[in-house]
Amino acid sequence: MSDPGTHPDRLVRRAARRIFWAAVLVRSAGWAALVLGVWLALLWADHLLGLPAGLRLPLALAGFIVPLVLLARLFRGLRPHGREHTAVALERVFGIPDNVLINTLQFENRAMDEQERAFAKRTIRDCRRRMPSLRLAQLWDGARLRRRGGLGALLLACWAAYLALYPRQALNAATRYVRPMADRPPAGAAMIDVRPSGTVTVPEGEPLEITARLTGGRLRSAPVAVWSEGTERVPPERDAGEQVMLTASADATHTFTHTFSSVTRPFSFRVFAGRTWSPAVLVRVRRRSRITESWTGISPPGYTGRDPYRIPGPPAPITALPGSGIRVGLRCDPPAREVSWMAGGETNAMQRDEGEWTIETGMRGGGLYRIEARQEGTERAIVLAEGEFVPESDRRPRAAFDTSDRNRLLAPGAELELPVRAEDDYGLRSVSVTVRDAENGDATATVKDWTYIGPPGREGEVREVMAVTLDPGRFEFGRAYIFEARARDWNPAGEETVSKPVVVRVQSPDDYRIDPDDPLAPAFEKLRDTLAAQKKSLALTRNLRLHLDEAVEKDNLDEHRAAVRGPQQAARSSGAEALELFVEQEKEGEAYALRLGPLVNGEMAWVLEALDEPPGSGIAAAGTWSARIEDRQQYILAELIALLGKLADRDLVRSEEGPEDGVLAPMALDDAARDLKNDLDDFLDAQERIIDQTRTLADRGPEDLTDEEEEILGALAREEAEWAEFFHEKLTDFSKLPEQDFADSSLSQELVEIYHEVKLAAAELYEKKIELAVPTEQAGAEQAEELVHNLEKWLQDTPDYMKWVMEDVPEMPDIPLAELPAELEDIVGELFDTQESMTEDIEDISSAWAGSIDKGAGWTAMDGPISSMGAKGITGSLLPNSSEIGGRSGEGRTGRSHGQMVEETAVGKGGRKTPTRLTPSPFEQGSVDDQSTEDPGGATGGGKVAGYGSEGLRGPAPDTMPDKLPRLISKQTRIRQEAEALALKLRRYNLPSGDLESSIRAMRAVEDAAQRGRGLALRQAHTRALDSLRGAERSLNTETGLQREQTHLPEWMREEILSGYRETLPRGYETLIAEYFRVLAGGTRADEPGAE
Repeated sequence: MSDPGTHPDRLVRRAARRIFWAAVLVRSAGWAALVLGVWLALLWADHLLGLPAGLRLPLALAGFIVPLVLLARLFRGLRPHGREHTAVALERVFGIPDNVLINTLQFENRAMDEQERAFAKRTIRDCRRRMPSLRLAQLWDGARLRRRGGLGALLLACWAAYLALYPRQALNAATRYVRPMADRPPAGAAMIDVRPSGTVTVPEGEPLEITARLTGGRLRSAPVAVWSEGTERVPPERDAGEQVMLTASADATHTFTHTFSSVTRPFSFRVFAGRTWSPAVLVRVRRRSRITESWTGISPPGYTGRDPYRIPGPPAPITALPGSGIRVGLRCDPPAREVSWMAGGETNAMQRDEGEWTIETGMRGGGLYRIEARQEGTERAIVLAEGEFVPESDRRPRAAFDTSDRNRLLAPGAELELPVRAEDDYGLRSVSVTVRDAENGDATATVKDWTYIGPPGREGEVREVMAVTLDPGRFEFGRAYIFEARARDWNPAGEETVSKPVVVRVQSPDDYRIDPDDPLAPAFEKLRDTLAAQKKSLALTRNLRLHLDEAVEKDNLDEHRAAVRGPQQAARSSGAEALELFVEQEKEGEAYALRLGPLVNGEMAWVLEALDEPPGSGIAAAGTWSARIEDRQQYILAELIALLGKLADRDLVRSEEGPEDGVLAPMALDDAARDLKNDLDDFLDAQERIIDQTRTLADRGPEDLTDEEEEILGALAREEAEWAEFFHEKLTDFSKLPEQDFADSSLSQELVEIYHEVKLAAAELYEKKIELAVPTEQAGAEQAEELVHNLEKWLQDTPDYMKWVMEDVPEMPDIPLAELPAELEDIVGELFDTQESMTEDIEDISSAWAGSIDKGAGWTAMDGPISSMGAKGITGSLLPNSSEIGGRSGEGRTGRSHGQMVEETAVGKGGRKTPTRLTPSPFEQGSVDDQSTEDPGGATGGGKVAGYGSEGLRGPAPDTMPDKLPRLISKQTRIRQEAEALALKLRRYNLPSGDLESSIRAMRAVEDAAQRGRGLALRQAHTRALDSLRGAERSLNTETGLQREQTHLPEWMREEILSGYRETLPRGYETLIAEYFRVLAGGTRADEPGAE
């Protein structure tokens, strides 16, 4: 048995293991020596040179990556050798000849024949004989292992010495290589501890104090701080930024400080001491709050009438009127913790609402304001804005007469026109014209006042025209008067402005003259005679009042009355002659006749009637009587003087104007319109006052009026006459305006209507209401068989003052219906009176009388109590009575009636509001084309069907279709049955029938609603039925159109289409089509690889 240690196979295996580990040890020792040497060099280089981060990074990467790569390469192919490879290595190392070792290994595991086995045994014995002499220890490669191990031990000794001598520097260098890009300065002789460190945030504008404490060495000079703005890390170089030397602290040794004052921008700094420096410190700046958006809202004082507005906000100056409300708003970034408003020595906190800070204050005058804020993390106040209050000034209004003639000489009764111009920066409140006596100038009276609605009133320049008649009772002859224009604004603290005056001197009537060639010269002379007679009569009246006691005592009052009456009658006679002369001159004399007429026919007639009446017994009654007469005569005299002065002044104006038309120079259109508006306001006030005064007298007869009440009526009549003259003048003025818009004459027409109505109102106050009792003998009934002609008739030109009361007819006459003419005619006039003026004391009493007379024949056609069957009534110009009246008519004024209308068309001619009738009389057959736009108001109770008002008819209107509803139901049933039959046909021909069946259901709903009398449901069902029928019609039209197209195809085409349906598909056609669509869908063909 051989020695196991000399067995070739075991020996080879042991040798293989030693060879592998020998290689591992050699390579590891070399790799370790390389790593120790490289990193020792890197640490020493950084220690000595303080390598920058840009160089440390690649060196660190090389120091980590290169050893790892080298280690991988050294051990990548290192593994235990196989037997054959180890045997060859042993034969080479130990010099074994003839490959005995590897052959032995091959022969031991191989089957051989006898001859080969003998050769193998000989080789095996030879190998075993040589095995004991092999020394496997030689396989460790001790020389290389010693060299590399010694180098590694030397490097370890160097590491130990380095760590022992410079432990802080070694650790610092190693850390700088581990984090090559970190801001870690190299270790020097001294260590620098800087506070604050890292990243610090400083409020904008506040100082920053830094402290550097040095340990571990001594320095030749104080440390230096290097800082740079706009960078997060200042480079570790002394010239990388601005330098500042730190100051030694007196409180501690080896401590240095420096203060950066008012930090406004972010920066980075580090401290250098000797050959080392501190890590960089990043100083961030917390931005101070700044105003990003601001506004100031101004609410002007109420008297300006202006809406609130906005101006630029802080720090802009705040400009506003004193007393204005101010609201300041702002937004700041970054947001502030609190914001304060300081003004006028007070500090108030602003309110925050959704990021906006606001405060409300007021404009009290000039001064400064200041806004401060505090941010989170600091108690230091930041000034956001500073500004000032700038109060605006409200200038005084300005007023002036827009004329250069400031000294005028005018006759009594003449009209003085003074154009006034005024303006104010915030709107006028009022403009007025005052007058005062030039000699006694303390007492002033307002002649004209224009008050404007406001605030703000009238803004900008305002032009007005003051027109005043120099009334002799107010403006004395030969005296001078001062006219001044005044203006006031809405400022409560404002003052009234007074213009430069205009001086007017009043001329004496004795100096009046007129051109003899003037067409009104004869009337002027007659007017002078009237004035002289009126003066004489007034003088006698005053003399009577002066000696009234004596006249009563001597009982000769009648003689005095006769004496006064003589000149008064003469004055009226000459005044009547002057009036006729004025009327003859239609164009030029109309205005004067309009003013003279009420004096002659009204005032003078009243005075004469008063003189004819006995004054009563006693001094008191006589005094009252004479005082009334004197007042009337004084008024007449003043009006005559004014009229005479106006006439003389007219002639003066004509002479100044030259050969042009004898009219006054037309005022500007806008000035005239504004002046007219103001006068119309005064007119409305006057009319309301007159209505209030006459309302209490409306129901009383003339014989029931007292003397005082008659005096009131006379004064009101005079006032209405003056207004009539005023509107006539305004109408004339507007007709002269050169800039009139002829496309719209409504203003002129309205003035004409107002003029006539006011004129009639003045006349009505002088008139007395009359009641006519008509006995039966005076009444008659004319029975006409045919009306073929129209009797001549005229419209009434005065209001209705008569009340007709007819005696009841003994028995109702049989009035045959006259045959109507071929054409009806009607005369229509504008209404002279209104519904309010038709009082009970002038309403005619309903009468049973009727006839066929041509109603309205003759002069002053008016309504009456007799019904007419001739349909020949006249609409006229008076308001119909409210009493019942029957008969026939074409069309007349609306009002109460119970008759028959025989005209085909109604246009509406005005009248009364139709009263409501409570008896729903049935309608007659026929329909009237009602073109009237008026609202009839109530049901008239019969007649023919016509239109209805926008608000409907009040009262129980008659049923318009009482017998049509059953007929409607039966007709609707027939329509539904026809629709059902049609629906069956549509189904049979396979045509759409859904809409038709929906209409059938709606038709049933129509029938049900009609039977129950539900109008709204009937209307809704009817609408649904119509909509469904229209849909059915559209569907059938579409379907039948398609069928018509099919029918119109040629025979050969129809045969070709039908043959395609009758033929069978070729074999394989379906597969071909399937393949086609599969390819379109992006699939694969069935015969391609991958297809299922």
